[in-house]
Amino acid sequence: MSNNRFFSITTVVLLSLLAATFWITPKATSQREAPMKTISRKKWDILLKGGHPIGPKDAPITLVEFSDFQCPYCGMFEKVLEKYRHDHPGQIRVIMYNYPLRQHPQAVTAAEAAECVAKMGNYARFHNLLFKNQRIFPSQPFDSLAQLAGVKDLTALHGCMQDSTTIMAIRHQIELGNSVDLFQTPTIIINRNYYSGTLSYKELQAAVQLALKSK
Repeated sequence: MSNNRFFSITTVVLLSLLAATFWITPKATSQREAPMKTISRKKWDILLKGGHPIGPKDAPITLVEFSDFQCPYCGMFEKVLEKYRHDHPGQIRVIMYNYPLRQHPQAVTAAEAAECVAKMGNYARFHNLLFKNQRIFPSQPFDSLAQLAGVKDLTALHGCMQDSTTIMAIRHQIELGNSVDLFQTPTIIINRNYYSGTLSYKELQAAVQLALKSK
């Protein structure tokens, strides 16, 4: 059995096992005035050390997001977050974690590609391109998006996506999501305040103000 085939099978088996009890259906949420809960300082410190950071290290607000690149509600929140960061430059640092859902057939491949682009190109650019191309995932090769994000060696990209360390990195991110009792995507944690499901612009604004007051 070739290494490529072995790693492909490993990818399917590992994520099938992890996702077996998490057939999550993302859903819209009603207007919220407060977070569902506040996670512990210990868990928060762990989250701050991993993932894929986007934005300034010295931002007063850190937003951790567990996301699925094929989740429509994650796509909705990405637009909200993009606009908010444009309106409030330097205020938010985002740390992205992969949490691909079983019902989205391209989510695992997209997560693998994102993990590898983080090593080989511009993760933030690729992240944006994936969300902007959600609707054509089945027909859109990730190669062209990776090239737009600065990846020059596609052979190396494919090798990275099939490497066992890549799928293990995604598995670790899924386990971190489980450790904070994630039950849908997106799950958003803002300076330890936990929100499940997408946030509107107004809700995000309120969440940021709450986090600033509690610093």
